[in-house]
Amino acid sequence: VIPQADVIAITGTALINGTMEELLDLCPQKSLVMVLGATTPLSPVWFDYGVDLVSGTRVTDPELILHLISEGVVFKQIHGRGVKLLTIQKESY
Repeated sequence: VIPQADVIAITGTALINGTMEELLDLCPQKSLVMVLGATTPLSPVWFDYGVDLVSGTRVTDPELILHLISEGVVFKQIHGRGVKLLTIQKESY
């Protein structure tokens, strides 16, 4: 499916489970490739591997986030408290 896709979204979990390299290798050069999710490192290094958009989370209030995590709060329950959702785009796209 991936080699025929025009738009490909890969979660940052693929980096954690070791499948990212294989998935990126399947992406055609003409497609729009994005890596997204709370586990996605916000780094322009992705652009060197064919990624066009990177979306992730930046912690803006570490104390609050540590407190929420210690209470067992899941990401969906944070609702923007102490974090900012960001997207960076490859300039040449």
